[in-house]
Amino acid sequence: MSDHSRNVSGSGSVPPHDAPPPPGAPETVPERFSRFVATARVAAFLKDAHGLYTYVNPYLRVSLGRPDESEWIGKTDADIWPPELAATIRADDESVLHRGELGAFRQAMPLEDGPHSFLVIKFPMPTVAGPVGIGGVGVDITQHLNTERERDRLATAVNQVAESVVVTDMIGRIIYVNPAFERVTGYSRAEVIGQNPSILKSGVHPGSFYTAMWGLLTNGKVWAATS
Repeated sequence: MSDHSRNVSGSGSVPPHDAPPPPGAPETVPERFSRFVATARVAAFLKDAHGLYTYVNPYLRVSLGRPDESEWIGKTDADIWPPELAATIRADDESVLHRGELGAFRQAMPLEDGPHSFLVIKFPMPTVAGPVGIGGVGVDITQHLNTERERDRLATAVNQVAESVVVTDMIGRIIYVNPAFERVTGYSRAEVIGQNPSILKSGVHPGSFYTAMWGLLTNGKVWAATS
């Protein structure tokens, strides 16, 4: 076992970090932080100046698949994670300690269902023992990033199709046209953005064509026409 895998109290037992301080005892900043995040649905932690975990809230422990507090307290990231990941986390911690100010980091964490991306905010945290430690809160942004990637893939596909595609807002103003639209109609994107689709009336198509197009667009749907 690593020398870092020791209990911070030196007593050999894991202190009840989720428990409130004794009645009447003055509450320290770390205790106040721990109480504040104990039931929050964000990942939260405290470390001492040496990188030893002194508090990890239940949400973080469960989210990262290590629900037992004894798997964290008195341990460093090197005791918990693969060497490369542990080194990255420690470098972020040291950056915050060196600058003495809050820092934001995006961190990929290996979970049972695959890697998850967390946005982690870290900040210097005063400790009772003297040296400044690290406090942090994090949120899982994996779903948000996946949605962004899906949107990017959809945008790429729409830009490449041969059909003209027009998207409007709910009051009928054009907010997007694809390159095929520009080729088919002769209108540039800059000319039609913010315009009403009636600008497209050429007299070539019957009235039913425009009625169908307008019905789709005013319902927030995409209209596409082959060239």
